[in-house]
Amino acid sequence: MISTSAYLLVVHGSHNLQYKTSLKRLSYLISWQLNCLHTKVLYKTSISYYPTIPQIVIVETATLELSQISLAKKIQQFASKIKSYGIKNLKIIPMFLFPGIHVKQDIPLEVSIAQRKIGNFMNLELCSHLGNYKGLVNILSDQFLICSQMNARIIISHGSNFQDGNNTIEGIANRLNATTAYWGIKPNLSDQINILLKQNKVKITIIPYFLFRGKITNIITQQIQKIQSDLPGIQINLGYPIGETFELVKLIVDEIVK
Repeated sequence: MISTSAYLLVVHGSHNLQYKTSLKRLSYLISWQLNCLHTKVLYKTSISYYPTIPQIVIVETATLELSQISLAKKIQQFASKIKSYGIKNLKIIPMFLFPGIHVKQDIPLEVSIAQRKIGNFMNLELCSHLGNYKGLVNILSDQFLICSQMNARIIISHGSNFQDGNNTIEGIANRLNATTAYWGIKPNLSDQINILLKQNKVKITIIPYFLFRGKITNIITQQIQKIQSDLPGIQINLGYPIGETFELVKLIVDEIVK
């Protein structure tokens, strides 16, 4: 019995191979977890007879940018595909970490265009973006706890021209007793490290607030290596993006099946 809902994970998009590989793995793990969840409900009295999990939940990915077709067109194509299975509800999950222009304007517009084209045969449900999930802060917190000997914390994010987006990141940083730095706007990483040095804080943990490794995180790594080389008196511990972890998968699945 096919699930009554299908799921479309929407990311920004990237040409970076690391990013594409991580997205593929995350999509697979979410699909696997959703199918495990539904399978256990349907076959809870005879689960041992199903060594392979029936694919009763359909999950696909789409990119907002860097694609040959628009997001609206991708939604239409996916809706047509799942219609043949009798599915009438499509949940669209923006895999974005803060409410910038893509979350506030671009994705809702694409969904609206798709809904007009599709008509009434499919309900498109635009879910909350990933950065709004309450448990996300715990994933970041775990990284900081590993480096408890360090005396300063920085969360570096892309940043947004929408202040609401930056407020979200600032709120997370405050909860984790960290300062924020941004890739695209001020204050940048060098600015924040210089401020910490003036406070005699020379043991710094930096966590990239990005979903996956990619071009920007690689550049940030190179930047930190240069800072460390120029300032040998400080100790910098660089964490890692959130990534395709089981913790993230569980967080996403718990949210989207509500």
